[in-house]
Amino acid sequence: GALINQDSFDYVAFRLYDFWDKDHYREDSCWQAHYYYRPFLIRYLPGFSYRWKETPLHCGRMPYNVTELPGINSSIRLKHFGWADPESRARKYKWYLEADPEGKYGVLQQYLSIMDEHPNLVKWED
Repeated sequence: GALINQDSFDYVAFRLYDFWDKDHYREDSCWQAHYYYRPFLIRYLPGFSYRWKETPLHCGRMPYNVTELPGINSSIRLKHFGWADPESRARKYKWYLEADPEGKYGVLQQYLSIMDEHPNLVKWED
């Protein structure tokens, strides 16, 4: 409740870890989301003009201009399990290559790396 029930900042940014199984996240040249803080918790402000990236893919989870508001980076780390099983990875691999075969909106090298049989995995430490 402390992050939500305060009036000092309007967004909270977190680091997101892409898990490849229940205990390991991926870390290599294509998988580095956890190096960066990105806004995931935002206070709605009726008078603010929210702007979204206008692309068919990779348009962002949040409006790109929320960082113009007062914000804070949190030490809480987010575990993202959307890649954590082979079936999900295969489904996403197929979807990305069909939706963006040339990597126009994303990074083709990252799409191709999804099915890497020996990715660099790091054990999660609490």
